[in-house]
Amino acid sequence: MTTDGSKIVLVGGYGHVGSLLASRLLTRYPGRVVLAGRNRQAAERASGRLGRGTEPATVDATDRGSVMAVLEDATALVNVGVDQTEPVLLRAAISRGCGYLDIGADARAIANMLDLSPSARDNDVCALVGAGLDPGATNVLARFAADEAGGADRIDISLLLSVGDHFGPAAVDWTLSGLAGPVVVHRGGVRKVLSAYRGRRRIDFPPPVGRKLAYRFPFPEQAFFAETLGADAADNWYAMDINLASRLLAGGVRLGIGRAMRSPGARRAAARLLDWTARIPGGRDDVCALAEVSGPRGLHRAALLSRKESETTARCAVPMVVSLVEGKIPAGVWLPEQVLDARKYLDSLAADGMRVLTAPPNPLAEQPSWSRVGGGGSGWTTA
Repeated sequence: MTTDGSKIVLVGGYGHVGSLLASRLLTRYPGRVVLAGRNRQAAERASGRLGRGTEPATVDATDRGSVMAVLEDATALVNVGVDQTEPVLLRAAISRGCGYLDIGADARAIANMLDLSPSARDNDVCALVGAGLDPGATNVLARFAADEAGGADRIDISLLLSVGDHFGPAAVDWTLSGLAGPVVVHRGGVRKVLSAYRGRRRIDFPPPVGRKLAYRFPFPEQAFFAETLGADAADNWYAMDINLASRLLAGGVRLGIGRAMRSPGARRAAARLLDWTARIPGGRDDVCALAEVSGPRGLHRAALLSRKESETTARCAVPMVVSLVEGKIPAGVWLPEQVLDARKYLDSLAADGMRVLTAPPNPLAEQPSWSRVGGGGSGWTTA
């Protein structure tokens, strides 16, 4: 697949996360980024704001012909905007011989895309799905911890977000939709039910976050770790920086607000409330992703500390897009933990200014003993 000089098309590239991702890609690929979506005016405004040869384009992600047309001179299609249970974008990319990356978090959509791996291999197309923060960086954290643990008997992934953060509309809608009811995923003959707020535990995040109350949440990677990392059991957990906020949300789920979130109108109203709370002075915007993996060599942990969920999602996606564009991923449809070198990927995040921490087993200590990845390729150093 030819890469030099070809376009990188971002579907949803003028949205909250998309524009952040585009800005970072332009430092490496000036003149090659295309912002595409249904709203031509929004694409033109974002392209003008970003500059550096950014182009706008109109595309209907549900129409195969429209997608094929926008991919005419593309080496990669990056889906930043829509979850597709019917993978129109990926099918078009495969037909065009174009690389594909998807940051979406819909478990059923990911499963449907993974099913297209034989077709991608037949057409020599590389595709990476679940490739943002969670899923995405969390998957790679789990891969690193599993390698250190000598395997994965059990994997727990925890994501902490802050009440004071400003989230993109798509991220808010997906999170609220997760409250509406369980998500059922069938993969490899195994039925996995992903539920929100049906269990809780206290989790020791790295400092300065500390111990927080977390609840089960239907992030998608838990449905695939049996396949990708051989895990016997896996769960995802969601925590907020203020424990009281977590308890209030859990209480609301028990009272039935989850069922209300099936309505788009109710989700929009809840999104406005969340946006209002984010504007209260003094709010924080911390982000922490944590992978805990139990294996033959004990419990190993790997964590990522950052700020601003939307910006962190874009920063986590950049090294994955680079790997795709520069032909470092084999043909097929993959999750990040299957094809990325965990150490190299995590070091690239550290070089970008994020804190990446690891902790080996230490049964005699009350708290994990954390070490960090040094930025700028300096390797792994004691914190």
